[in-house]
Amino acid sequence: MKIPETPSTVEQLDLMKRLEQHAEGQATWLPDTTPLGTNSKKACRQLHTQIIKIVDRVFASILDRVTARELDTFTMHDRRHGLKVAHLMWHILSSERRATLTPPEIGMLVLSAHLHDAGMALSKEQRTARLAPNSDLWEFAEVNDTVKRSLDNLRLSVQDSTLAEPKRRRVEAELFQAEEALLALDTRDRHARRERYVELISEITQYHDKDRARIPDIEECLSFDGDSFKEKLVEVCVSHNQDADVLVEQDKENFGHPRFPRDYPVGSSTTDLQLVAAALRLADILDFDRERTPSVLFHYLIPGSLRLGDEIRVG
Repeated sequence: MKIPETPSTVEQLDLMKRLEQHAEGQATWLPDTTPLGTNSKKACRQLHTQIIKIVDRVFASILDRVTARELDTFTMHDRRHGLKVAHLMWHILSSERRATLTPPEIGMLVLSAHLHDAGMALSKEQRTARLAPNSDLWEFAEVNDTVKRSLDNLRLSVQDSTLAEPKRRRVEAELFQAEEALLALDTRDRHARRERYVELISEITQYHDKDRARIPDIEECLSFDGDSFKEKLVEVCVSHNQDADVLVEQDKENFGHPRFPRDYPVGSSTTDLQLVAAALRLADILDFDRERTPSVLFHYLIPGSLRLGDEIRVG
Protein backbone atom coordinates (compact mmCIF):
# COMPACT_ATOMS: atom_id res chain seq x y z
CA MET A 1 0.00 0.00 0.00
CA LYS A 2 1.33 3.40 -0.96
CA ILE A 3 0.61 6.16 1.53
CA PRO A 4 -0.83 9.31 -0.12
CA GLU A 5 0.77 12.71 0.35
CA THR A 6 0.26 14.23 3.79
CA PRO A 7 -2.31 17.07 3.83
CA SER A 8 -1.01 20.55 4.55
CA THR A 9 -3.69 21.44 7.11
CA VAL A 10 -5.28 19.61 10.01
CA GLU A 11 -8.82 19.91 8.63
CA GLN A 12 -7.73 18.03 5.49
CA LEU A 13 -6.73 14.95 7.48
CA ASP A 14 -8.89 11.89 6.81
CA LEU A 15 -9.48 11.59 10.55
CA MET A 16 -10.89 15.10 10.62
CA LYS A 17 -12.99 14.48 7.52
CA ARG A 18 -14.54 11.54 9.33
CA LEU A 19 -15.29 13.74 12.34
CA GLU A 20 -16.82 16.30 9.99
CA GLN A 21 -19.10 13.59 8.59
CA HIS A 22 -20.25 12.81 12.13
CA ALA A 23 -20.92 16.49 12.76
CA GLU A 24 -22.99 16.71 9.57
CA GLY A 25 -24.89 13.51 10.34
CA GLN A 26 -23.47 11.84 7.23
CA ALA A 27 -21.87 9.00 9.18
CA THR A 28 -22.22 7.26 12.52
CA TRP A 29 -19.92 5.22 14.72
CA LEU A 30 -22.81 3.30 16.24
CA PRO A 31 -22.77 -0.43 15.40
CA ASP A 32 -26.42 -0.51 14.35
CA THR A 33 -25.91 2.56 12.12
CA THR A 34 -28.45 4.52 14.13
CA PRO A 35 -28.49 8.14 12.89
CA LEU A 36 -26.85 10.59 15.26
CA GLY A 37 -29.04 12.89 17.27
CA THR A 38 -28.77 16.66 17.47
CA ASN A 39 -26.70 16.65 20.66
CA SER A 40 -24.21 14.12 19.30
CA LYS A 41 -23.74 16.08 16.10
CA LYS A 42 -23.28 19.27 18.09
CA ALA A 43 -20.64 17.62 20.29
CA CYS A 44 -18.81 16.40 17.17
CA ARG A 45 -18.89 19.88 15.66
CA GLN A 46 -17.51 21.37 18.87
CA LEU A 47 -14.66 18.85 18.98
CA HIS A 48 -13.88 19.40 15.29
CA THR A 49 -13.70 23.17 15.74
CA GLN A 50 -11.60 23.00 18.89
CA ILE A 51 -9.06 20.58 17.39
CA ILE A 52 -8.46 22.91 14.45
CA LYS A 53 -8.03 25.89 16.77
CA ILE A 54 -5.63 24.23 19.20
CA VAL A 55 -3.49 22.71 16.43
CA ASP A 56 -3.33 25.82 14.23
CA ARG A 57 -2.99 28.43 16.96
CA VAL A 58 -0.98 26.57 19.60
CA PHE A 59 0.58 23.20 18.79
CA ALA A 60 1.92 24.20 15.36
CA SER A 61 3.86 27.16 16.73
CA ILE A 62 5.11 25.18 19.74
CA LEU A 63 6.44 22.38 17.54
CA ASP A 64 8.12 24.88 15.23
CA ARG A 65 10.19 26.28 18.09
CA VAL A 66 11.85 23.05 19.15
CA THR A 67 15.24 24.46 20.10
CA ALA A 68 17.39 21.49 21.11
CA ARG A 69 19.35 21.81 17.89
CA GLU A 70 21.27 18.58 18.38
CA LEU A 71 17.94 16.84 17.74
CA ASP A 72 18.12 18.08 14.16
CA THR A 73 20.86 15.51 13.66
CA PHE A 74 18.16 12.88 14.06
CA THR A 75 14.63 13.72 12.89
CA MET A 76 12.42 16.78 12.60
CA HIS A 77 9.76 17.43 15.21
CA ASP A 78 7.98 20.42 13.67
CA ARG A 79 4.31 20.91 12.75
CA ARG A 80 4.69 18.66 9.72
CA HIS A 81 5.54 15.77 12.02
CA GLY A 82 2.24 16.18 13.84
CA LEU A 83 0.30 16.16 10.58
CA LYS A 84 2.24 13.19 9.23
CA VAL A 85 1.68 11.11 12.35
CA ALA A 86 -2.06 11.83 12.31
CA HIS A 87 -2.14 11.07 8.57
CA LEU A 88 -0.35 7.75 9.07
CA MET A 89 -2.66 6.80 11.93
CA TRP A 90 -5.60 6.71 9.54
CA HIS A 91 -3.76 4.63 6.97
CA ILE A 92 -2.51 1.95 9.36
CA LEU A 93 -6.06 1.26 10.51
CA SER A 94 -8.24 -1.22 8.65
CA SER A 95 -11.16 0.17 6.69
CA GLU A 96 -13.51 -1.62 9.07
CA ARG A 97 -11.95 0.07 12.11
CA ARG A 98 -11.94 3.48 10.45
CA ALA A 99 -15.70 3.18 9.99
CA THR A 100 -16.28 2.69 13.72
CA LEU A 101 -13.91 5.34 15.07
CA THR A 102 -15.70 7.32 17.75
CA PRO A 103 -15.32 11.11 18.09
CA PRO A 104 -13.12 10.91 21.22
CA GLU A 105 -10.94 8.31 19.49
CA ILE A 106 -10.50 10.64 16.53
CA GLY A 107 -9.83 13.55 18.86
CA MET A 108 -7.22 11.66 20.85
CA LEU A 109 -5.53 10.35 17.72
CA VAL A 110 -5.15 13.80 16.15
CA LEU A 111 -4.26 15.55 19.40
CA SER A 112 -1.74 12.93 20.55
CA ALA A 113 -0.04 13.21 17.15
CA HIS A 114 0.56 16.90 17.87
CA LEU A 115 1.09 16.80 21.64
CA HIS A 116 3.44 13.83 22.06
CA ASP A 117 6.60 15.71 21.00
CA ALA A 118 5.53 19.24 21.95
CA GLY A 119 7.52 18.96 25.18
CA MET A 120 10.71 19.14 23.13
CA ALA A 121 10.10 22.83 22.54
CA LEU A 122 12.10 25.06 24.87
CA SER A 123 11.83 28.81 25.16
CA LYS A 124 14.98 30.84 25.75
CA GLU A 125 14.07 31.09 29.43
CA GLN A 126 13.42 27.35 29.73
CA ARG A 127 16.72 26.59 28.02
CA THR A 128 18.57 28.76 30.52
CA ALA A 129 16.72 27.16 33.43
CA ARG A 130 17.54 23.62 32.27
CA LEU A 131 21.24 24.49 32.07
CA ALA A 132 21.33 26.23 35.46
CA PRO A 133 23.62 24.68 38.12
CA ASN A 134 20.64 23.73 40.32
CA SER A 135 18.69 22.07 37.47
CA ASP A 136 17.95 18.34 37.67
CA LEU A 137 19.34 18.06 34.13
CA TRP A 138 22.72 17.21 35.59
CA GLU A 139 21.25 14.32 37.52
CA PHE A 140 19.08 12.86 34.76
CA ALA A 141 21.72 13.29 32.06
CA GLU A 142 24.23 11.59 34.38
CA VAL A 143 26.82 14.28 33.77
CA ASN A 144 29.97 13.63 35.77
CA ASP A 145 31.98 16.24 37.64
CA THR A 146 34.68 16.36 34.97
CA VAL A 147 32.19 17.40 32.29
CA LYS A 148 30.62 19.97 34.58
CA ARG A 149 34.02 21.47 35.36
CA SER A 150 34.84 21.64 31.65
CA LEU A 151 31.61 23.52 30.98
CA ASP A 152 32.28 25.89 33.86
CA ASN A 153 35.74 26.58 32.47
CA LEU A 154 34.30 27.33 29.03
CA ARG A 155 31.80 29.76 30.57
CA LEU A 156 34.58 31.50 32.49
CA SER A 157 36.67 31.75 29.34
CA VAL A 158 33.81 33.40 27.45
CA GLN A 159 33.56 36.02 30.21
CA ASP A 160 37.32 36.71 30.16
CA SER A 161 37.73 40.26 28.84
CA THR A 162 41.39 39.63 27.95
CA LEU A 163 40.57 36.76 25.59
CA ALA A 164 41.37 37.44 21.93
CA GLU A 165 38.25 37.72 19.76
CA PRO A 166 39.04 34.76 17.44
CA LYS A 167 39.58 32.50 20.44
CA ARG A 168 36.45 33.85 22.14
CA ARG A 169 34.33 32.90 19.14
CA ARG A 170 35.86 29.43 19.13
CA VAL A 171 35.18 28.97 22.85
CA GLU A 172 31.61 30.26 22.45
CA ALA A 173 31.02 27.72 19.68
CA GLU A 174 32.40 24.89 21.83
CA LEU A 175 30.24 25.94 24.77
CA PHE A 176 27.13 26.17 22.61
CA GLN A 177 27.70 22.74 21.09
CA ALA A 178 28.28 21.18 24.51
CA GLU A 179 25.12 22.75 25.93
CA GLU A 180 23.03 21.66 22.95
CA ALA A 181 24.30 18.10 23.28
CA LEU A 182 23.26 18.08 26.94
CA LEU A 183 19.86 19.55 26.11
CA ALA A 184 19.34 16.90 23.46
CA LEU A 185 19.99 14.13 25.98
CA ASP A 186 17.77 15.82 28.53
CA THR A 187 14.94 16.55 26.11
CA ARG A 188 14.86 13.08 24.60
CA ASP A 189 13.86 11.68 27.99
CA ARG A 190 12.14 14.59 29.69
CA HIS A 191 9.77 15.59 26.87
CA ALA A 192 7.61 12.50 27.42
CA ARG A 193 7.33 12.60 31.19
CA ARG A 194 3.94 13.26 32.71
CA GLU A 195 5.33 16.30 34.52
CA ARG A 196 6.44 17.86 31.24
CA TYR A 197 3.02 17.42 29.62
CA VAL A 198 1.32 18.89 32.69
CA GLU A 199 3.74 21.82 32.55
CA LEU A 200 3.03 22.34 28.86
CA ILE A 201 -0.75 22.24 29.29
CA SER A 202 -0.41 24.72 32.14
CA GLU A 203 1.55 27.07 29.87
CA ILE A 204 -1.16 26.85 27.21
CA THR A 205 -3.76 27.67 29.86
CA GLN A 206 -1.76 30.78 30.73
CA TYR A 207 -1.61 31.77 27.05
CA HIS A 208 -5.40 31.44 26.93
CA ASP A 209 -5.84 33.61 30.03
CA LYS A 210 -3.73 36.33 28.41
CA ASP A 211 -5.42 36.20 24.99
CA ARG A 212 -8.82 34.53 25.20
CA ALA A 213 -9.87 35.78 21.77
CA ARG A 214 -7.08 33.97 19.93
CA ILE A 215 -5.94 31.08 22.14
CA PRO A 216 -8.59 28.41 22.78
CA ASP A 217 -9.28 26.93 26.20
CA ILE A 218 -7.27 23.71 26.21
CA GLU A 219 -9.62 22.14 28.76
CA GLU A 220 -12.46 22.48 26.25
CA CYS A 221 -10.25 21.22 23.42
CA LEU A 222 -9.37 18.05 25.34
CA SER A 223 -12.96 17.00 25.96
CA PHE A 224 -15.96 15.54 24.19
CA ASP A 225 -19.61 15.97 25.06
CA GLY A 226 -18.65 17.78 28.27
CA ASP A 227 -16.32 14.99 29.43
CA SER A 228 -12.55 15.58 29.64
CA PHE A 229 -10.08 13.07 28.20
CA LYS A 230 -7.04 15.17 29.15
CA GLU A 231 -5.59 12.72 31.68
CA LYS A 232 -5.89 9.77 29.31
CA LEU A 233 -4.40 11.79 26.45
CA VAL A 234 -1.38 12.57 28.62
CA GLU A 235 -1.11 8.89 29.54
CA VAL A 236 -1.11 7.94 25.86
CA CYS A 237 1.60 10.50 25.08
CA VAL A 238 3.74 9.32 28.00
CA SER A 239 3.54 5.75 26.71
CA HIS A 240 5.03 6.55 23.30
CA ASN A 241 8.48 6.89 24.87
CA GLN A 242 8.19 3.72 26.96
CA ASP A 243 8.63 0.05 26.14
CA ALA A 244 5.89 -1.48 23.99
CA ASP A 245 4.74 -3.83 26.73
CA VAL A 246 3.14 -0.88 28.55
CA LEU A 247 0.26 -1.25 26.10
CA VAL A 248 -0.86 -4.40 27.90
CA GLU A 249 0.16 -3.65 31.47
CA GLN A 250 -2.20 -3.17 34.38
CA ASP A 251 -3.20 0.18 35.82
CA LYS A 252 -1.02 0.74 38.88
CA GLU A 253 -3.72 2.82 40.59
CA ASN A 254 -6.66 0.54 39.77
CA PHE A 255 -5.71 -3.05 40.45
CA GLY A 256 -7.21 -5.50 38.00
CA HIS A 257 -7.87 -2.86 35.35
CA PRO A 258 -5.77 -2.33 32.20
CA ARG A 259 -3.70 0.82 31.89
CA PHE A 260 -5.24 1.35 28.45
CA PRO A 261 -8.80 0.01 28.50
CA ARG A 262 -10.46 -0.67 25.17
CA ASP A 263 -13.84 0.75 26.16
CA TYR A 264 -13.08 3.83 28.22
CA PRO A 265 -16.21 6.04 28.48
CA VAL A 266 -15.94 9.64 27.25
CA GLY A 267 -19.20 11.56 27.15
CA SER A 268 -21.83 9.68 25.19
CA SER A 269 -19.22 7.45 23.56
CA THR A 270 -16.29 5.16 24.38
CA THR A 271 -12.61 5.13 23.46
CA ASP A 272 -10.23 2.27 22.75
CA LEU A 273 -7.22 3.72 24.54
CA GLN A 274 -5.04 0.76 23.64
CA LEU A 275 -5.70 1.41 19.95
CA VAL A 276 -4.91 5.12 20.33
CA ALA A 277 -1.65 4.43 22.16
CA ALA A 278 -0.60 1.74 19.68
CA ALA A 279 -1.47 3.92 16.68
CA LEU A 280 0.59 6.80 18.06
CA ARG A 281 3.58 4.54 18.63
CA LEU A 282 3.44 2.95 15.18
CA ALA A 283 2.72 6.13 13.23
CA ASP A 284 5.53 7.95 15.04
CA ILE A 285 7.96 5.21 14.01
CA LEU A 286 6.67 5.15 10.44
CA ASP A 287 7.25 8.87 9.95
CA PHE A 288 10.71 8.25 8.62
CA ASP A 289 11.35 9.77 5.22
CA ARG A 290 13.74 12.06 3.36
CA GLU A 291 11.85 15.19 4.39
CA ARG A 292 12.16 14.46 8.10
CA THR A 293 15.42 12.52 8.25
CA PRO A 294 18.96 13.74 7.45
CA SER A 295 20.25 12.04 4.31
CA VAL A 296 23.19 10.36 6.06
CA LEU A 297 20.98 8.76 8.70
CA PHE A 298 18.36 7.85 6.10
CA HIS A 299 21.04 6.15 4.00
CA TYR A 300 22.32 3.99 6.84
CA LEU A 301 18.97 2.99 8.32
CA ILE A 302 16.97 1.98 5.24
CA PRO A 303 17.18 -1.70 4.26
CA GLY A 304 20.39 -2.56 2.46
CA SER A 305 18.56 -3.87 -0.59
CA LEU A 306 17.03 -0.45 -1.23
CA ARG A 307 18.67 2.49 -2.93
CA LEU A 308 17.97 6.10 -2.01
CA GLY A 309 16.13 6.54 -5.28
CA ASP A 310 13.77 3.62 -4.67
CA GLU A 311 10.15 4.12 -3.71
CA ILE A 312 9.48 2.99 -0.16
CA ARG A 313 6.02 1.71 0.68
CA VAL A 314 4.46 0.83 3.99
CA GLY A 315 2.70 -2.51 3.78
